Parts: sequence; C-alpha cells; structure tokens
Amino acid sequence: MIALAVAGQAAAGIGAGWHNVAADTLIQQSVPAERLGVVFGTVYMFPYAAEALAYAVGAPLLAAAGPRWVLVISGLGVLAALGLVAPLLGRALGRRPRMRLAPANG
Repeated sequence: MIALAVAGQAAAGIGAGWHNVAADTLIQQSVPAERLGVVFGTVYMFPYAAEALAYAVGAPLLAAAGPRWVLVISGLGVLAALGLVAPLLGRALGRRPRMRLAPANG
C-alpha cells in the first residue's frame, strides 16, 4: 500500500509539473507582454480560491453524507465540469492561430 501511495503521489507530482510548464508556456505565448502580470496573478489566484471553497463546502457535505457519497458527488462534479469545459476548450484551441517563434535579434 505504501508503494502504491508513493507511486500515486509521484504521478500526481509529474502531472502537476507538466501542467505548470504547459500553462505558463501557453500564457506567455497568448497574452500580450504588458498584460502578463495581471494574467499570471489571476490564473494563480483562482486555484487557491477554489481550494478554500472546496473546504468550506466539502466539510459540511462530508459530515452530512459520508465519505462514499462525497466521493460519488465529487466524481460527478468533475465529469460535469469536463463536459462543460471540453467543448469550449476544443473550440478555443481550434480557432487559435498557430504561434511562430520570432528569430532572435542579435
């Protein structure tokens, strides 16, 4: 069980690292330079707000429904969010012009 837990944490850490690199790269390629500070601040503020909301809603829900039902509810919530975001993301990425790197000056 410990080896399985370590492997799960390692996979989560690798995924989080890839996500950070991908998100930062996409933001830097898509956002004008003068707006990068605002966008990075906004992008990195929302996960903390979502985490606080999850604790505020999750704790009473856990007390009322129990751990098994909270797992079911959270899984359905993830699937619902994916159902909403996947088509929007697909359309947004489909319309986005391909970025080309400018040659280095100098």
